[in-house]
Amino acid sequence: MKKLFILLAMVLLVVGMTGMASAEDNFAMVDQDGSWNDALVNQTGEMSMGFIYQDGWGNNADLYQDGKYNFSVATSDGTFNSVAQHQNGKKLLASVFQSGFANRAEQYQTGKRNVSFIGQLGSLNFARTDQVDKDDFAIISQNGTANSATINQD
Repeated sequence: MKKLFILLAMVLLVVGMTGMASAEDNFAMVDQDGSWNDALVNQTGEMSMGFIYQDGWGNNADLYQDGKYNFSVATSDGTFNSVAQHQNGKKLLASVFQSGFANRAEQYQTGKRNVSFIGQLGSLNFARTDQVDKDDFAIISQNGTANSATINQD
């Protein structure tokens, strides 16, 4: 719970800083505990941040960001969970928190100022958000077993 609070505080800090100009480049942090966890971060563009935290074993996270001022957080706690976050644009925010067994979360965003939050607790859940314009906001929250949700916004 403490790590979740820290990640949430980082999200709020970065969202507040998106209007600030700086000469700094992209930043990524990966923290994995357990066995057979896999993480990939690919960032191009400017001033984007990505955080991946995985605890357990067999978890997988892929983060791709292109553009400016993008921010992403992927947190998986448990076994065989997977996250895919793809962002291409400006001031995009993607956040996933999942705990349990074999959950899958996917976030795809292009455009400007889109926000996507996915939260899953349980087993065998699937969630996906697709946002391709500007100023879109999506939240998926699932608790239980074998739930599935998809949000598409143009």
